[in-house]
Amino acid sequence: MNLSKRGVSTIVALLLVIMLLLEVSSSVQESQTIDEGIHLSAGYSYLVKNDFRLNKEHPPLLKTLSAIPLLFIDEDLNSSFNSIYWDNSDQWEFAKDFLYNNTISADKLLLLGRIPIMLLSLLLGLFVFRWSKELFGPYIGIISLTLFIFSPNIIAHARYVTTDLGFTAFFFITIYYFYKYLKEPLAKFLLLTGLFFALTISSKFSGLFLVPLLPLLYFISLSKNLHKHNLKNNFKKIIKTFSTILGIGLMVIIVIYGFEFKKPIEDSLVQNLYQKQENIIKSNSLGDQDDIIQKIISITNTNTKSGELIKNFADNTRLPAFSYISGFFKLVGHNYGGHTSYLLGEYSEFGWWYYFPVAFLAKTPVSILWLLFTGIILVIWQTIKQLREKKSIKYIISKVQLHWIFLVIPPLLYFLLSLTSNLNLGLRYILVIYPFIFVISGLVFRKGIKNNKIAVKLLTTTLLIFYVTSSLLIYPHYLAYFNEVVGGPDNGPKILTDSNIDWGQDVKKLKKYLIKDNIEFVCMSYFGQANLEYYKIDYRYLPDNNNYQGLEKINCVVAISVTSLWSQEGEFSWLRELNPDKKIGYSIYIYDLRN
Repeated sequence: MNLSKRGVSTIVALLLVIMLLLEVSSSVQESQTIDEGIHLSAGYSYLVKNDFRLNKEHPPLLKTLSAIPLLFIDEDLNSSFNSIYWDNSDQWEFAKDFLYNNTISADKLLLLGRIPIMLLSLLLGLFVFRWSKELFGPYIGIISLTLFIFSPNIIAHARYVTTDLGFTAFFFITIYYFYKYLKEPLAKFLLLTGLFFALTISSKFSGLFLVPLLPLLYFISLSKNLHKHNLKNNFKKIIKTFSTILGIGLMVIIVIYGFEFKKPIEDSLVQNLYQKQENIIKSNSLGDQDDIIQKIISITNTNTKSGELIKNFADNTRLPAFSYISGFFKLVGHNYGGHTSYLLGEYSEFGWWYYFPVAFLAKTPVSILWLLFTGIILVIWQTIKQLREKKSIKYIISKVQLHWIFLVIPPLLYFLLSLTSNLNLGLRYILVIYPFIFVISGLVFRKGIKNNKIAVKLLTTTLLIFYVTSSLLIYPHYLAYFNEVVGGPDNGPKILTDSNIDWGQDVKKLKKYLIKDNIEFVCMSYFGQANLEYYKIDYRYLPDNNNYQGLEKINCVVAISVTSLWSQEGEFSWLRELNPDKKIGYSIYIYDLRN
């Protein structure tokens, strides 16, 4: 199949337009997800107040980008800064006040905030196509882009004011330009690597994974051609390369934080830690703390020499972008303390090592899994074949091309690192692996189409058709996507909840259903942050197990979020034995229990 350059550009543009239409048209049907309110309001506060108190667990870049369109609204959006919620740094209540008590509608605020993330998804799509095309040709580039733009998981998170999609874009583009630099060491590729590295670590703290990853990729690629290089010159080149990348990263972070130079003691997190330390020491409860807490308190106790030096440093030294540092340690503390998560009907504070493998297998489309595992089998088969031909492992490794190092190692190591996380809150935490998979899957697809066997050609074509059809059928409920092998979204809550299916996004759809069926009020348990009164949903509280007196006492239409239905405490377990009469976006179950 020969495609002209103009024809390729037309197809790429058309695919990206389709993606944008899917994102916008599905986005306007959804209310805010749990995190969006605090991300958007925090980003707006960074812009207009240059104050980074809110939502420190995530760097400010993507929240700031999402809030930029709000600056072009004529109406005054600043009334929330006069509230007690702003004064007390109560990010959840401040977000509600900002969204639902402002001069323009919450829906318009959310749509404006979501647009920058949608545009970043298009940028990511362009780079998926670009890298795939450069490696394997325009036809495979189009296939990789098709896999990308119809990915339910990519579309789902490309429509929200969150950090996951933007981080994925910047991470992938950083790896792309670093590959380009090692292949052709031009200054422009090094500078672009540094720029996108800076954007990555300014989007999500897990972007700091690039700090060890980039040198690892460098040395692996160097070791494959060590005999061609002068070690002394290589050492100078290494220093120049990584000092440039890290230097750009530091400069961008300082700029994003508005050239903030702050004493650690001026930071609320540091103040709270010193207060907790004082309370523990005064209450003689040090022995009740975890070992690591005891060691930290012993080292930082102001009555010790080390503690005195640390306190003096905190009181007198101004550091650039200290809010970034404190935010990172806040995330570390969150990960150390764990977060209640759900998997296969069980709950845990610290998660499971197999959480993300299960999430990946359950929420990745079957066609992608087939193409990916087919690629793995082909690699294993080729390796075995070469070993039978008496080829050494060293020889086989030496034949591995540079691009495979960059396409396989970053997502593989990131996925393995995720197994150690105590924060098991959704597939979105490993969204970053998918662009790499789409590039690899495009090549596997091409090999299937070019295979001499008609059955292989037919199977490969069927997989692509099935993939696109599966994506279109889940529209507009992309967040709730589960593949057909596990039973689709109807069976999803038995496997995963939270941001995998129910992030509070379907309140507008619920309101539409209530109007259509002329239902005046519901008995409701809602998991989310959308304001039910704002959407004029008249609700009564749903009896939990302690107040449940039988179905005959309910006499109302029940609306319950699946996360509430499958909650750890099981407050509404009496409902689990009933079949819902309707599912609103797969995240809210309806039971008509009127007498």
